Amino acid sequence: LQLLGDVPAMTAADVNELCAKAKQAQKSWSQTTYAERRVVLRTIQKYIVNHIEEICRVCTRDSGKPKVDALLGEVMTTCEKIRCINFNGEEWLQPSFRPVGPMMAHKRAYVEYVPYGVLGVIAPWNYPFHNM
Repeated sequence: LQLLGDVPAMTAADVNELCAKAKQAQKSWSQTTYAERRVVLRTIQKYIVNHIEEICRVCTRDSGKPKVDALLGEVMTTCEKIRCINFNGEEWLQPSFRPVGPMMAHKRAYVEYVPYGVLGVIAPWNYPFHNM
């Protein structure tokens, strides 16, 4: 076995402090344009592509999967998600209008996507990079 690293045991106060920082950062992030977010996603994707070997090695050590599975199931899947979001995300986030029927002709109905803000995620261990 090979040690991946150490993680400090956090108190509730530690977690609350980090959540408060994330909430503050989300306020400024929510004001960015989709074009600005696209640049961030492209930067992340470039980093991933330039560090494929290292990411696959860590995924292999972390989950025990073969390197090819780390490449196909972690790195390539993540890069494809980023590509897809960069290409479609702006359109997907636009309000989507719904029919209201004749009795509600004076009303409008639509679905609008609103950010949740800070949240916690409990993710499966078998795709450590892909689920980040």
